[in-house]
Amino acid sequence: MSISNIFDIPQYYYFEAGNDYVGSLNGLNFKIKHSDVLTIYLYHGAKSYELSEPYAKETFSNDVQGYSELVQWLESEYLTHKQTEFYGNRIKLR
Repeated sequence: MSISNIFDIPQYYYFEAGNDYVGSLNGLNFKIKHSDVLTIYLYHGAKSYELSEPYAKETFSNDVQGYSELVQWLESEYLTHKQTEFYGNRIKLR
């Protein structure tokens, strides 16, 4: 079960175990990297994360609270831009 009502993202223990995660929805691509902190990168296009240029990056504490804040931020980004920028991979850099 995902913490998100929009994205199918693993629970916090997945990241606590040292795993990274890549996902996408309607043109919004993201990568969550685990280290001392949780960092999420947003990017667009058909290329992999490694071949893309992230246009947004946010960092959160590596704990349950930080993970919850990361998911809320991701959902907010998606809902704010889903009707204009993400659909059809037409993201405008900020």
